[in-house]
Order: sequence, then structure tokens, then C-alpha cells
Amino acid sequence: MLVQAEKLGKVYGGKPLFSGVNVTVERGDKIGLVGINGAGKTTLLSLLADELIPDEGRVNRRRGVRIGYLHQTDALTVHGTLLEELTSAFDDLKTIEARIRRLAGQMAVSPDDADLAEEYASLSTRFEQSGGYDIEVQIARVRQGMGFARFPDDFPATALSGGEKTRLAMAKLLLSSPDLLILDEPTNHLDLPTVSWLEDYLREWTGAILLVSHDRYFLDRCVGRIWELSEGRLHSYKGNYTKYAAQKELNTLTAERAYQKQQREIAKMEDYIARNLVRASTTKSAQSRRTALEKLERVERPHETVLSPRLSFSYSVEPVKAVLEVEGLRVQAGEKLLCPALSLSVTRGEKIGLIGGNGAGKSTFLKLLQGLLPRTAGRVRWGSGVKVGYYDQEGANLSPYHTVLEEFWSRHKTMTEFQVRSKLGAVCLSGESVEKQVSALSGGERARLCFAILMEEQPNVLLMDEPTNHLDLHTKEILGKALTDYTGTLLLVSHDRYILNQVAEKIGVLEQGAFRLYEGNYDDYFATVTAQQTEKSAAPPTARRSPEKTGGGKSKEQKRAEADRRNRLHALEQEIDRWEERLISLRAALENPEVTGDYLKLQQITQELEEAQSAHDLALEEWTDLSE
Repeated sequence: MLVQAEKLGKVYGGKPLFSGVNVTVERGDKIGLVGINGAGKTTLLSLLADELIPDEGRVNRRRGVRIGYLHQTDALTVHGTLLEELTSAFDDLKTIEARIRRLAGQMAVSPDDADLAEEYASLSTRFEQSGGYDIEVQIARVRQGMGFARFPDDFPATALSGGEKTRLAMAKLLLSSPDLLILDEPTNHLDLPTVSWLEDYLREWTGAILLVSHDRYFLDRCVGRIWELSEGRLHSYKGNYTKYAAQKELNTLTAERAYQKQQREIAKMEDYIARNLVRASTTKSAQSRRTALEKLERVERPHETVLSPRLSFSYSVEPVKAVLEVEGLRVQAGEKLLCPALSLSVTRGEKIGLIGGNGAGKSTFLKLLQGLLPRTAGRVRWGSGVKVGYYDQEGANLSPYHTVLEEFWSRHKTMTEFQVRSKLGAVCLSGESVEKQVSALSGGERARLCFAILMEEQPNVLLMDEPTNHLDLHTKEILGKALTDYTGTLLLVSHDRYILNQVAEKIGVLEQGAFRLYEGNYDDYFATVTAQQTEKSAAPPTARRSPEKTGGGKSKEQKRAEADRRNRLHALEQEIDRWEERLISLRAALENPEVTGDYLKLQQITQELEEAQSAHDLALEEWTDLSE
């Protein structure tokens, strides 16, 4: 046991945030903590890390356990160079190393001193086991993976941006190798290549990990258990996020069926009592039924704990087929040239995901398309009938001094206050929240305000810059469905692979001053690039040949493999649905009085339930592996 919570509770503003939380973190555990915004995830992390005092219960920690905690916005206070900051993660080992050297000098003078020899042997073993001889290798690996390889050793850490300092804090935390690594939204400031590297690094991590993330792919790849904070209680699920979501859905459906069944039984009993209580011949029977009804343990109806925004993007004016033509557009930020000549043709209804490293120019490109930044070279031509809607991740197009109500109303002055409040209520902005100033909104509230504005504008072209930032997993899934259902044209900058897979039909990659377009969603793009890299590294330098192409940069073999994978995924989804229906049927049968009173029937159905659950879990596990 590393950390254990017993009946843990925390109260804010006189209201319990959560209570009765009992959890244990063992060495090697990899746990994802999920829940809606405001459920108390960060508070629970802080309690376990000994940064807050609980109002109820207690937290036990193993003596000497080392806990490393990365907060959401954990930017370092730095003083030295980049290399000095990274090396400081090994200060304890450096102290041991210095002591070993002093002991070696003392032993040369006093070779027969047994105490010196014993301390020297003990510290040498500890130094080796802690990776003291691999410090430079570890620093080089993490430095490369976290995106600091391009900086020289003597680069002043004070010159790093806020996001870079947060990444540096994470790099130092990884290098320090704590027994329990606690990460609160670790992917917030990372681009896709860095997120992918971090996933691989954490999968190899031998210590315990507890993390909060709104990145479904990240959770699927990094954790083997999900803790869900919901309605003040914590529920634990075995498996990654996909398995948790499937199990929770099945549990909810089963609970709803049990509730509905009991309600039917109650209605029958109440009807019998009402009809027979006044008859002399049936009074006793009716009274007996009434007593049984009063003692009946009621099944609570499962209810939706998340207020779901209603998102739907539509338009009324159809544009021409050639929506956008970009020819030789120079993308630069100030004096820094990011891409000398970007060209792109977009037709009506296309949905293109735009990816690239931080600072590659994706946001700048969207602003150049709209004339929000001056164009120094190249041409941008929009087709007739185009109406552009723009989601700005920085919210620069919102007035910080307006209230939410004023901001929306100022754009739609002909609406009544009731209509405005109804539109805002659809995205879960109501009551006191509509009276907040825009500058006081949380990231999630600001995003939902922008969605409400965009939905009312009814653009036939959407330009969206990181719309999933600050959204919880539930809202991300709602946004993904809304963008999938949208029949207009979409250019989407995002590092969320789930959204890119769900929505994008093409992937545009902006990196190293070049722009490349790939057919398919993110998984298709990743498979293509991986195959190209594998082929390039495997083939002799003088005998490299491109595979036979079938279009879109993919070989026939890749196309067939992807088709086989998709077909298998589809078959597994149908199989999982069948097993879930079977599980529901068997669980309902277990509640049948005829079955509960018959030992042989009960034994048979219990065995069938176990077999069905096992088959369901195997199919779900294969589906998860193929989906990664």
C-alpha cells in the first residue's frame, strides 16, 4: 500500500463535495480519475498528496513514500539553465555520488576501516539501483520526448513560455521517479507527438500513477482502472476508459430495467389493494399486500447526473461547391516564418482536421484565412455564398466586460430576453451563470457560450481552433456528435484524437515549414505515417522503393489491413451488443421468483451469466486493442 483513504470527505461552502471515499493505491497501479467539472477531482488529488486536510476521514501513507504531483498549471519558478533544471531532479543522487567519492578517498587512506567499507557498499548499491549511472541517458530521453531537444544546454529556463515551464515541471517530475505520480490534466500543454511519447513512457512506468485527463485516448492507453467521482461518491471500475464507459452504460441500463420492473409490480399491488381492501372476503389478503408494500425496499431510479448541453450546428444558405482556395499562402508569426507557401483546396461539406506541433502555425493559418492577420504573400479566395463561423480558443472575439447575457444579446438584438435565456440554457448557462462577466467564466463556460453564439449564427463553414480545450469527456462526446452531424464545411484544429477520429475525413499536417494532406481520419493518418517510417527504416538505403499506391499515399496492403480492421471492429461491436442484451436478459431472469425458488434453475442461469460476462469482456478487450 502506498496511499489509502478511509471514509474521506471534503466540504466547500457548507456543502459536501464528496464523502465516504475509500480507496487504496498500490505499487504499479495505473488509475484514471474521471467526473464532471466541479465533481472534486482536483480536490481528491490534493487530499491524497497531503496538500489539503480532509473534513472527514483520513489518508494513510506508507512511511517514506515519495509522491510527485503535477498540478493543472504547474509552471516552475526557474533560475538556472535548462540542463541545470533537468539535472536538479537528481539532486539526491548527486549528493549520494559526492558522498561515495569522499568515502573512496577516505578508504584509500584507511583501507581497513570496516565502517567506511560498509557505508561505501550500501551507498553504491543504492546509487546503482536508483539509476545513478544512467542519469545522462534518462535526461536525454525525457528531454527529447518532452520537446526540449531543440534548446541548447545553456538556454536560460527563465526565457521559456508558461506552457514550456509546465512541460519542464513535468519533465523534472518524470526524472525524479516518485513512488506515486499524480498528474492533473498532463496533456493540456502538449502537442500530439509529445502526448504519444508520454503515453509510451507512462506505460513503462513501474511506480503507481493516478491521473486526471479529459483525453479519452490517453486514458485508454495509460490506465487499467477508472475511479469515477459522481454525486459525491467514488465508484471504481476495472479496465481503461472504453471498458468503464461500456460497463457503466450496462449498469445504468440494468438498473433502469430493475426500476421499471419494480414499478410495474408496485402498480399491480396498489391496484389489488384498492380493489380488495373493502371486500370482506379479501380484506385480510389486501392488508397483507399493503404491509408487504410498506416493507418493500424501493429500487432508486438511475438518473442523469450530468447536465448535457444541446449542441447542433446548422445553416440555411448553401455555398458553392468550391468553398475555399488557398494558393501559396505565407504563414508567419511576427518575423518567424512558419510555412513559406501553403496551398489547399476545400470543397463543400469537407471536414479537415489540422494538426502539428505547438507553434507550427495552425491558429495563425485560421486567422490568415479570415483576414484577422495581414497576408504578406499568397492568395485566399472564398466561394460565393460562404458564411464563416469562427471558434477562437483564446476567446478574443468576446467582450470581457459583458455579462454572458449581454454578450449573446449584443449579437442578436431582435431577440427577447426569454429567447436569449433559452438559447443559453440549451448549453447549460442559466441562473446566476448568465449574469457572470465573460472575464470571470471558467474555460468550459466560455466554450459553451461560444458554441451558443455559433449555433445561432448558422455558418455553413466552421473554423474551429481547439474547441475541446477545457471540456469534460461527456461534453467532448456531445461536441463530437454535433460536428459529425454537421453537414457544412469544417476546418478543425485539435490535438484530441478522439474528435479527430470521429469527425475528420482528411488530416492536414503543418510541420517543419511544410503542409501535407492525408486521406482519412487520425487513425488512418497515423497508420500511413507509421508504415512509411517502418518501411524507410527497414529498407536498405540503396534499395528503397515506394509501395504500390492506390491513392491517398497508402499501399494496397495498408488499405486491405485497414479494411480488415474496420470490418472486425464492426463485427465486434455487433457481438458486444448481443452479449449486453444477453446479460440484461439473464440478470432479469435472476430476479424472477420462479427462478430464485428453484435451485437448479438458479444454478444454470448463474453459470450462463458468468459465461456471457466472460465472452462479453473478451470481445470488449479485443475491440479496445483494435481501436488503439
